Formats: sequence, structure tokens, C-alpha cells
Amino acid sequence: MKTVIAALNSKYVHLSLAPWYLKSASNDICEIKILELTINQNKAEIMRRIYSEKPDILAFSCYIFNIIHIEAIVKDIKQILPKLKIILGGPEVSYDAVEILQSNANVDYLVCAEGEMRLKWLLACIKAGEKPKEIDGIAYRDGEKIKFTPPVSTIKDLDELPSPYTDEMLEAAKGKIAYFESSRGCPFNCAYCLSPQAGGVRSFSFERVKTDLLRLMRSDARQIKFVDRTFNCTPARAKEIVNFILKEAAGDKKTAEKNYHFEAAADLFDDELITLLSGAPGGLFQLEIGIQSFNEKTLAVSLRKTDLTLCERNIKKLLAAGSMHIHLDLIAGLPYEDFSSFAQSFNRIFALRPHCIQLGFLKLLRGSALHGDAEKYNYKYSMLPPYEVFETPWLSYDELLKLKDMETVVDALYNSGRFIESLKYMVAKFNSSFDFFFEFSQQLKSYYPEGYGIPSRELYNIILKFAREKLGAREYTVFSELLKFDFFSSDNSCNPPTEFVRYEIPGVHTLYDADRASRNRVHYERFAIDPFGSTDSDEDSPVDLKFDYSKKNPVTGLYTAEKI
Repeated sequence: MKTVIAALNSKYVHLSLAPWYLKSASNDICEIKILELTINQNKAEIMRRIYSEKPDILAFSCYIFNIIHIEAIVKDIKQILPKLKIILGGPEVSYDAVEILQSNANVDYLVCAEGEMRLKWLLACIKAGEKPKEIDGIAYRDGEKIKFTPPVSTIKDLDELPSPYTDEMLEAAKGKIAYFESSRGCPFNCAYCLSPQAGGVRSFSFERVKTDLLRLMRSDARQIKFVDRTFNCTPARAKEIVNFILKEAAGDKKTAEKNYHFEAAADLFDDELITLLSGAPGGLFQLEIGIQSFNEKTLAVSLRKTDLTLCERNIKKLLAAGSMHIHLDLIAGLPYEDFSSFAQSFNRIFALRPHCIQLGFLKLLRGSALHGDAEKYNYKYSMLPPYEVFETPWLSYDELLKLKDMETVVDALYNSGRFIESLKYMVAKFNSSFDFFFEFSQQLKSYYPEGYGIPSRELYNIILKFAREKLGAREYTVFSELLKFDFFSSDNSCNPPTEFVRYEIPGVHTLYDADRASRNRVHYERFAIDPFGSTDSDEDSPVDLKFDYSKKNPVTGLYTAEKI
């Protein structure tokens, strides 16, 4: 009995973790093959890959980003493999199980909630020709009827699960983003999230974490992302793991060259953990912190318990260290968050100056409390994955569309990290950061109504046109020079947009000749202002800078520049 577990990832660079857990748990039942696929492959190619394996059983892990693709494959695959048994599992099918089976005639079984042991027991039943009557969390067909016992059991001791980090898995991780979990569940009950359904936090033992993590650290994966919903919910445990990574990275180049990503709650950091992370080598750690909103009422009804003052204090400390990339999240569409309130939330996030601001849009996930309250709040949202909200009593459809336009600009200008100094100067000329991003997004939309496919070169041209309209002559000169500085700090092509004013540096060839050994790794550029100095003075003198393209900041990705 050959089973194929197909991982339909969002991108080629991702390596899904769930299929490897499932394979490790069920290897003693039957032969299992994992296919790493992506939603960007066409259906014909995916079906070809599946057919070439000639499986008896085909299983998919289902999420909001891949369920539509999986349903399309499921509708066709049994035409060429009519005896195939199809199993779906994962968060997207763990709720409304009977309804999902009713609407997907070619699906034979659903595995709801935690899947490792349930899939193992199900495969054993199929192999023995029996119905999975005694297994909770399995929906299946029994003739014309659908049978389902809701899931009630969880794995009490996670260490009992066989490790997914096998030689085969580590080979598949080469050059990819690999995932790691040291715990399951979350201590919070946020109404927009599925984590509360996991029933609290369960953790692997620290010995198990060290064993598995070390194998992954020594692999050729390029980044390790912890999938723990709140990595620092137990600060003492978080410090143990961080210390372990620091110790191994100090003695092994391969582990030190990786990046380790954690999702964390800003108000749960203690000073000791902040100090530990702050003292790490630059770029070793990356934090994603969900603020979601600064509206106290919004957070209260969303069951998001957060000390916002403490959040801001801790985030400032983490950013001040300059040693790690900090990513902050906001969600548009939460209860009681209107356009003005969201603008205030954005301004407070921007004032912290994280490296990335993620503007998310509320999705009413199946199984979440807000999905159950959709009628109560009069939400209008997509009935299809990813169930994104169209309109709320506080945000109109038109306003949400405008925020999406703004999201495009935030990604292109701010999150790209290519416009740091010029943005800092431009934003200060507006009433607020939100006002700038919103206003520029509307101008950008006039050039690119679809909101995507904006060539990076054209973006420089458009923002310079915008600056001419909004700034005085002196201010425009300062802005354009800072924009030029940002370009050479982030782009080593030495081929800037033609809109920039260029100045000749007397004797520049002598400079290159004196630096012959690194001639191909340096660039000299003259600026009408001092990018490192005050922009308030009306008296400027040219400043010559040397950009060293062999030296890059491990956190910002920017190249080193110095005066000559």
C-alpha cells in the first residue's frame, strides 16, 4: 500500500513541516513518499507528478492558501487513478468536516485536528480493510452516509512523536526555509486566530528540542523559522533555546550563517531575554511581533490581551540594539477599528521604525471566534478561502481598497529597505506617516491602477515627480540627494536611474587606482548635501562618499558608505 503525501507549498523555497511529521509517524504502516510541490505549478504538472508515483492513497495538508488548488486536483485525479483513496487533513478541513465531505465527492477521508497519530491509525484501518469507527477526529464515507466523531484527544507527550528531521527531510531542506516547532498551541485566545482550538500550550522537552534543532542547524537549510505561535510565552524556556543557538553558532560556521525567526509577544519579553537577543551577532535572529491594533476596544473584543505601553518599550529596546530584523504586524478589519483608528495604529507602528510593517487584512478563518461572530458584527467577507473581509460596520469596502493600495506602497518603499533616508525626510514633511503613504498610494494608483507590476526604476521616477509637487526647491534637492544615497546604499549595479543629478568627482580615477585591489567592489559618488549631516542648513558643500559593496549590514542588507 503506497501512500503519497503531497505538500502544496506557497513557494518553492518553503519546506512544509507537517508531511514529514506524518511520514515519520506512519512509516511502519506502509510505504510513504512525500512530494514537495507549489501552488505556482500548473495542475497538469502536479497531476503528472502524482500519477508517476502510482499511489494507492493520496494525502494533502490543507491551508487557506492551497485548498482551492487541492480541491481542483481532487476533482480530476480519480479519473486517471480510479482506485485511489484520498485523505485531506490540516486546519482548513478540521472544521465543518461533514459539509466538506459532502461538497467534495472524490475525498474519502478527513483527518481533523492533530494528524500524526490519527493518520497512522487511519492508514492501519485502510490496510486492514476496516472502517475507522473507533478513531475520533476522522470523517469518512460509509456507503451513502458520512460518519464523523469530533476530535477530543490530543498528544499529551509530544516527545512520543518520531522526529521529522530525518536524513531525507534534511536533504530536501537544502537551500530552503525550513520550519521548527518547540511547542504547540498558544496561551492566548485571540478571536481571529485558530490557535485557541489547540487547547493551551504543550512543549517538547528541551532535550528533544536540542537534538532536533541541532540536526536542522547543521543542515543546508538557509533559514529556520520557529512555528511556535508565541515563542516567548515562557521566557525561561525561550532563553534556553536562544542560548543553545548562540552557543552552537559560536562554534560552527554553518549554523552561524543561518537566520533564526521567531514569532513573539512584545509584552512578554523580560530584560534578560532582550539583552540576550540584543547581544547576538547581527542578523542571526529575526522577530515577528503581532501588534494588530493600538485601539484598546478593538483588542478587548478581539480577546487580545496586550500591554501596549510595555510592547512599545520592549520593541524600542530590541530595535536600539541593531542586531536583529524586527517585523511588526497590523490587521485591518478588526471590530471597532475604523479608518481613522487604523491610521492612528499605523502611525504608532511607524514611529517605532521597525524593519518591516506588515499590513494584513482580517480573514474570518473557519473555526475562529470571529468567524462564528460574523453575523453578529455584520461582516461582509468572501465565502471562499482565504475568507478575507470586504466590509465591516467601521470600514467600508472603498476604505479597505484604499488601505490595500497603501499596503502596496508600504511594501515597495518601506519594507524593501531601499528608501530609508529619503523616506525619513519625506514623511517628516507630512502631518503623519499615514498621510504620506496614503497620499502617495493614490498618486501611484493613477500610474498603475492594478497596484502591481511596478518596475523599480519607474518607482524612482514617480516618487521624484511626487516630491516636485509637494516640496519646495531646496527641500526637493535634499530629498533627491537622499534618494540617490539610498540607491547607492542598496544597489551595487552602479547604474542609477537617469533622473538623478550626477556630479563629477575631480581625480576619481586616482581614487580607483589607489584602491585597485577592490576596484570592482567600490563606488565613489558626489552629493550636493551631506547625507550624514543635518538637512536643515541652507548652506551646503559637496560631499564625496565611498560605497563598499563587499560590506553589507547583516540586518538591513545595506552597503557601507563613508566620507572620503
